[in-house]
Amino acid sequence: MSPKEIKPQIGLNIKCRGQYYYRDERQKGIKQYEVEVKAPSLSFFEESTQRYAGVDQDNKPIYNERKYVNVRGILKKRLLPVILRNKFPDFARIRFVTIEEIVSLDGERLDLPLTLRSRNQLHEMTVDKNIPIDVREYLEIDELRTDIMEYLEDSTSFLERKPSKDAKRSEEKAFLEMNQLDETLPPEKKKAKSPKKRTDLGIADNPMAD
Repeated sequence: MSPKEIKPQIGLNIKCRGQYYYRDERQKGIKQYEVEVKAPSLSFFEESTQRYAGVDQDNKPIYNERKYVNVRGILKKRLLPVILRNKFPDFARIRFVTIEEIVSLDGERLDLPLTLRSRNQLHEMTVDKNIPIDVREYLEIDELRTDIMEYLEDSTSFLERKPSKDAKRSEEKAFLEMNQLDETLPPEKKKAKSPKKRTDLGIADNPMAD
């Protein structure tokens, strides 16, 4: 096949990792996983919700439909269980998913919401917008994404809480080193759940939503 006949790859490559619950005949527990998932497009992860908006002149109900992209949720609930079950015979169910990077297979630059940007993209963002956050200090990319988002929403409040957040992150690093652990800790679950926020023109992907 000549170079002219080679068609560019179309779609996305999603690098993700996390933990899954395993179970076999003798034992059960938690294991780490890292996989790359290929998907045709971001629209493949589109979901919609309907909200009741009243009735029309014929007294029929009216619903407003809202569409958004939920990469993490669909990966966790529908796609990764299939992939991991084929890859790991002892797979039982997913514990959590962290999306490290989403890139276009044809090399096109993607305009991703903050909650899906890679570490390099987040670093570029902090430099361009003069955000006082050092990307290198963060072991978990979702924590980094959350802190950048909080700074953009309310910089004064974030900077007031930053010293305590930095101290906690430093202690978590020390804990991992003291116990000679190569893996990072699972995401911390919040006791009170705040309403989901939609960002970037309706594209939503909340790391704590699942």
